[in-house]
Amino acid sequence: MLPSIRRYLEIKRRKLRFVFLLSIAVIFPASLLSIYLGSSGTLPIERWNQGDPIFLLRAYRTITGILAASSLSLNGLLLQTILMNPIVDSSILGISSGAMLGTLLGYIASIKLGLYVVPAFSFLFSLAVTTAIYVLSRIGGFKILVITLGGVMISTMLTSISYMILIVNPTISRGGVAIVLGSLQFSNSTTVYYGLFSLISIMVYLLLRIGKLRKLMLGEDIARSEGIKVEEIRKESILASSISIAFITLAVGPIGFIGLIVPHISRILVGGDPGASAVVSASLAPSLLLLADIASRIAFMPSELPVGIAMSMLGAPYFLFLLLRSVRRGER
Repeated sequence: MLPSIRRYLEIKRRKLRFVFLLSIAVIFPASLLSIYLGSSGTLPIERWNQGDPIFLLRAYRTITGILAASSLSLNGLLLQTILMNPIVDSSILGISSGAMLGTLLGYIASIKLGLYVVPAFSFLFSLAVTTAIYVLSRIGGFKILVITLGGVMISTMLTSISYMILIVNPTISRGGVAIVLGSLQFSNSTTVYYGLFSLISIMVYLLLRIGKLRKLMLGEDIARSEGIKVEEIRKESILASSISIAFITLAVGPIGFIGLIVPHISRILVGGDPGASAVVSASLAPSLLLLADIASRIAFMPSELPVGIAMSMLGAPYFLFLLLRSVRRGER
């Protein structure tokens, strides 16, 4: 290996290490603030023990937020890679809305069938929407505007159906608010398990397929020349992402734009390599979501704003900026 290339790779590794460690370091104070601050006021440190119900609720909320943010950012990165579209995530494409609708219908069906059907409903609807988006992408030649506008329309339609279900089924309205808007308010031990499963599943998949995804990023022709079965890797990615998104939606609802914003920031910081971007995305996202959740809880005390709304207010202008930039560059 040439000395210049060796030096370049060493600089990249050092930069990745620095950004990763800095991102991890920021999670700690963000987590402490998440436990200390809330819509009911501050929680003195002397009350930070498992016997205090407020501490327990905020601890579950913080852990769920960390897991959800990392999972959503990795799913966003994966979807952007396989669809060759830098301005998508699970919320923009309607995948989270599909999982949300499935979750609501699962809760209704669980009255007779039991709660075990809820994850199944969420996964099936998530998979159905992801498959539909993939088919639409193939028909449209993986053009950015076709995929994005198709996803937005699907998301709008499914969200409207979910709101209709909430209106005619007031018995699920409390949990439904979290599911439809995206919230950490109802976090508990179950949401932690859902979040942990979601994160582990997408991390394991990325670890197993990161080499193939790197080649896919270079273009379909190059990937095929390297022996990569492009359609197969895309179908596998759809299945893996559907499972992960289904479980994180069960935990926190459709919190949008984390999967859009964080991968972009990661690529700016450490470059376009999906492996490096995945490491930074998973470590950077928790701080962003926790800080947004803190702001949502204290902005209208003692009331509380779902963090999904706060993230949409933050992410929508950024999404519009990316869309306009893509149009100007002629990436249609």
